[in-house]
Amino acid sequence: MADGASLVVVANGSRRRLRPGESFTFGRSTTCTLCLDRDDTTISRLAGAVERIGEVWFVTNRSNSRQLAVVDHYGLRRVLGPGQRDAIEGRIRVIVAGAATHEIVFEAPHPVEGESPSVVETGQATLAGQSVLLNDADRRALVALFAGYLKE
Repeated sequence: MADGASLVVVANGSRRRLRPGESFTFGRSTTCTLCLDRDDTTISRLAGAVERIGEVWFVTNRSNSRQLAVVDHYGLRRVLGPGQRDAIEGRIRVIVAGAATHEIVFEAPHPVEGESPSVVETGQATLAGQSVLLNDADRRALVALFAGYLKE
Protein backbone atom coordinates (compact mmCIF):
# COMPACT_ATOMS: atom_id res chain seq x y z
CA MET A 1 0.00 0.00 0.00
CA ALA A 2 1.07 3.58 -0.49
CA ASP A 3 2.57 5.66 2.30
CA GLY A 4 0.87 8.90 3.38
CA ALA A 5 1.80 10.91 0.28
CA SER A 6 2.73 8.48 -2.50
CA LEU A 7 0.60 6.63 -5.02
CA VAL A 8 1.22 3.07 -6.20
CA VAL A 9 0.53 2.30 -9.88
CA VAL A 10 0.16 -1.31 -11.03
CA ALA A 11 -0.06 -2.04 -14.76
CA ASN A 12 1.14 -4.76 -17.12
CA GLY A 13 2.54 -6.75 -14.21
CA SER A 14 4.80 -3.95 -12.98
CA ARG A 15 4.50 -1.77 -9.91
CA ARG A 16 5.62 1.83 -9.60
CA ARG A 17 5.46 4.38 -6.77
CA LEU A 18 4.71 8.02 -7.56
CA ARG A 19 5.77 10.69 -5.11
CA PRO A 20 4.28 14.19 -4.79
CA GLY A 21 5.46 16.33 -7.70
CA GLU A 22 5.60 13.39 -10.11
CA SER A 23 2.95 12.81 -12.74
CA PHE A 24 1.90 9.72 -14.66
CA THR A 25 0.37 9.60 -18.14
CA PHE A 26 -1.11 6.72 -20.12
CA GLY A 27 -2.30 6.29 -23.66
CA ARG A 28 -1.24 5.22 -27.14
CA SER A 29 1.70 7.61 -27.47
CA THR A 30 5.21 6.33 -26.76
CA THR A 31 5.84 9.61 -24.90
CA CYS A 32 3.36 8.56 -22.18
CA THR A 33 4.69 7.12 -18.94
CA LEU A 34 2.69 3.99 -19.81
CA CYS A 35 2.22 3.28 -23.52
CA LEU A 36 -0.78 0.94 -23.66
CA ASP A 37 -0.59 -0.03 -27.35
CA ARG A 38 1.00 2.33 -29.86
CA ASP A 39 -0.71 0.63 -32.81
CA ASP A 40 -4.27 0.70 -31.41
CA THR A 41 -5.89 3.82 -32.85
CA THR A 42 -9.02 3.32 -30.73
CA ILE A 43 -6.98 4.45 -27.71
CA SER A 44 -6.30 8.18 -27.45
CA ARG A 45 -2.70 9.29 -27.77
CA LEU A 46 -3.03 10.76 -24.28
CA ALA A 47 -5.91 8.89 -22.63
CA GLY A 48 -5.30 10.00 -19.07
CA ALA A 49 -3.02 11.55 -16.50
CA VAL A 50 -2.53 11.27 -12.76
CA GLU A 51 -1.22 14.07 -10.59
CA ARG A 52 -1.34 15.22 -7.01
CA ILE A 53 -3.08 18.51 -6.30
CA GLY A 54 -2.74 19.63 -2.72
CA GLU A 55 -3.13 16.52 -0.61
CA VAL A 56 -5.18 14.51 -3.12
CA TRP A 57 -4.23 12.37 -6.12
CA PHE A 58 -6.48 12.77 -9.18
CA VAL A 59 -6.95 10.78 -12.37
CA THR A 60 -7.97 12.96 -15.33
CA ASN A 61 -9.38 11.84 -18.67
CA ARG A 62 -7.20 13.73 -21.19
CA SER A 63 -8.93 12.35 -24.27
CA ASN A 64 -11.07 14.64 -26.40
CA SER A 65 -13.46 11.88 -27.44
CA ARG A 66 -13.05 8.63 -25.48
CA GLN A 67 -14.30 7.83 -22.02
CA LEU A 68 -12.55 5.90 -19.27
CA ALA A 69 -14.18 3.56 -16.77
CA VAL A 70 -13.26 3.95 -13.11
CA VAL A 71 -14.01 1.05 -10.76
CA ASP A 72 -13.88 1.89 -7.05
CA HIS A 73 -12.95 -0.40 -4.18
CA TYR A 74 -16.60 -1.50 -3.88
CA GLY A 75 -16.58 -2.69 -7.50
CA LEU A 76 -18.89 0.08 -8.71
CA ARG A 77 -18.07 1.31 -12.19
CA ARG A 78 -18.58 4.89 -13.31
CA VAL A 79 -17.77 6.74 -16.50
CA LEU A 80 -15.08 9.40 -16.55
CA GLY A 81 -15.87 11.49 -19.61
CA PRO A 82 -13.42 13.57 -21.64
CA GLY A 83 -11.93 16.37 -19.54
CA GLN A 84 -13.31 15.04 -16.25
CA ARG A 85 -11.22 14.10 -13.24
CA ASP A 86 -11.81 11.97 -10.19
CA ALA A 87 -10.08 11.79 -6.81
CA ILE A 88 -8.17 8.61 -6.07
CA GLU A 89 -8.97 7.42 -2.56
CA GLY A 90 -7.91 3.92 -1.65
CA ARG A 91 -7.68 1.38 -4.48
CA ILE A 92 -9.32 2.09 -7.84
CA ARG A 93 -9.03 0.53 -11.29
CA VAL A 94 -9.07 2.53 -14.51
CA ILE A 95 -10.23 0.63 -17.58
CA VAL A 96 -9.13 1.85 -21.01
CA ALA A 97 -11.05 0.20 -23.82
CA GLY A 98 -9.37 -0.38 -27.16
CA ALA A 99 -8.84 -3.41 -29.38
CA ALA A 100 -7.92 -4.97 -26.04
CA THR A 101 -9.00 -3.85 -22.59
CA HIS A 102 -6.25 -2.29 -20.48
CA GLU A 103 -6.44 -2.03 -16.70
CA ILE A 104 -4.41 0.27 -14.48
CA VAL A 105 -4.67 -0.02 -10.70
CA PHE A 106 -4.01 2.98 -8.47
CA GLU A 107 -3.52 2.63 -4.72
CA ALA A 108 -3.65 5.88 -2.76
CA PRO A 109 -4.03 6.42 0.95
CA HIS A 110 -7.57 6.53 2.29
CA PRO A 111 -8.58 9.86 3.81
CA VAL A 112 -7.49 10.06 7.41
CA GLU A 113 -10.37 9.35 9.73
CA GLY A 114 -11.05 12.05 12.23
CA GLU A 115 -10.09 14.92 9.89
CA SER A 116 -13.73 15.81 9.35
CA PRO A 117 -15.65 17.48 12.15
CA SER A 118 -16.91 14.98 14.68
CA VAL A 119 -20.61 14.21 14.60
CA VAL A 120 -22.53 13.84 17.82
CA GLU A 121 -25.50 11.56 17.55
CA THR A 122 -28.68 13.02 18.96
CA GLY A 123 -32.31 12.00 18.91
CA GLN A 124 -33.81 8.65 18.12
CA ALA A 125 -32.55 6.17 15.55
CA THR A 126 -34.27 6.16 12.16
CA LEU A 127 -36.85 3.44 11.71
CA ALA A 128 -36.86 3.51 7.89
CA GLY A 129 -36.28 0.11 6.38
CA GLN A 130 -37.42 -1.88 9.36
CA SER A 131 -40.15 -4.34 8.49
CA VAL A 132 -39.77 -3.74 4.74
CA LEU A 133 -40.80 -6.84 2.82
CA LEU A 134 -39.63 -7.59 -0.72
CA ASN A 135 -41.52 -9.96 -2.95
CA ASP A 136 -40.10 -11.70 -6.03
CA ALA A 137 -41.27 -8.95 -8.39
CA ASP A 138 -39.49 -6.34 -6.22
CA ARG A 139 -36.29 -8.39 -6.26
CA ARG A 140 -36.39 -8.74 -10.06
CA ALA A 141 -36.93 -5.00 -10.42
CA LEU A 142 -33.94 -4.27 -8.16
CA VAL A 143 -31.72 -6.67 -10.11
CA ALA A 144 -32.79 -5.00 -13.37
CA LEU A 145 -31.97 -1.56 -11.95
CA PHE A 146 -28.53 -2.54 -10.69
CA ALA A 147 -27.52 -5.20 -13.24
CA GLY A 148 -24.91 -2.90 -14.80
CA TYR A 149 -23.15 -2.56 -11.46
CA LEU A 150 -23.20 -6.30 -10.78
CA LYS A 151 -21.20 -7.25 -13.90
CA GLU A 152 -17.46 -6.75 -14.30
